[in-house]
Amino acid sequence: DNTAGQNVFLGYIAGYNNTSGASNVYIGNQVANESLTTSNNVYIGQAAGFWQRVGGNNTFIGFNANGQSFNFTTNYANVSVGSQAGFSLDAGSSNTFIGTNSGFNNSSGEGNIFIGYNAGYSNTISSAQVIIGSRTDNLAPWIYGDLNTGRVGINKSSPAVMLDVVGAAVFTGAVTSSGTLTANAGILTTTITAVNVASGRS
Repeated sequence: DNTAGQNVFLGYIAGYNNTSGASNVYIGNQVANESLTTSNNVYIGQAAGFWQRVGGNNTFIGFNANGQSFNFTTNYANVSVGSQAGFSLDAGSSNTFIGTNSGFNNSSGEGNIFIGYNAGYSNTISSAQVIIGSRTDNLAPWIYGDLNTGRVGINKSSPAVMLDVVGAAVFTGAVTSSGTLTANAGILTTTITAVNVASGRS
């Protein structure tokens, strides 16, 4: 029996199995159908959060957003916006998935930020990652970040330094370095003023 209050359930069997979860808003057919004790959630869209049973402070918006999470037991403070965003998440928290299929296969990550269609689609358990944009050729995302190391990659998913760029770069303003400026197998052109300049070529 539902012993909780301050819930809003609107849609065919929305929140059907809720027992003690409170302060939830479920809108759509089969939304949070298997929810038992979850509280302080907002789910909007058919089958959004369908299998979530325990957790709280989540926002799922979109068809099947976090819809497969059968073992959803310790998930809190996740935001999934988009059709099937965060579809497989069942043991993670503090994730932000925005875009259709974003974070689709991530099951237990924490503190991830995936933005864009299919962003982080194949990412399964990683945490503290930032993925913006996806590539149809299965190569590195447009922008990748590691929140633990502070490293950022552009067209590179494993940045070796603080900013790791694969491809050409054009700067219209000044480029300042307090360290060594290095060119590997390339040529440094135009006027360079620096204390330490190292080049792969003379």
